[in-house]
Amino acid sequence: MIGKLFLLIYIIFIFLSGCNVKHEYVVASGLKWGRYEGELNWKNAIQRCKKQGMRLPTKKELLSAYDSGKRELRCYENYCRYWSSSSYATEKDNAYVVSFYPEDDFRVYHYRKYLPFHVRCVVD
Repeated sequence: MIGKLFLLIYIIFIFLSGCNVKHEYVVASGLKWGRYEGELNWKNAIQRCKKQGMRLPTKKELLSAYDSGKRELRCYENYCRYWSSSSYATEKDNAYVVSFYPEDDFRVYHYRKYLPFHVRCVVD
């Protein structure tokens, strides 16, 4: 019984961690955008993308995706704040976050890297 329970927990863990899941790409602004990765802090977002052979997009790439009109990358909640790989120049503990809003609007902020925000990885 304990062995079966352990196996079930292990299978659920593998499923939730995204192991062996094929990438679902959306092409926007000349890049392939991977599937939504959930909310992570900046360091874990960088590591998650790297583990998948991808990278976190720059602030400029996030804005280009918005400009290209790709609705797949937009948010249908109140707002979605996506990490960029771009550190904030005057405060290295901060990185840029691009917030997408459902009414086709966006804003750019910088936040502490330990905070969790949405993650999408890219590959050239």
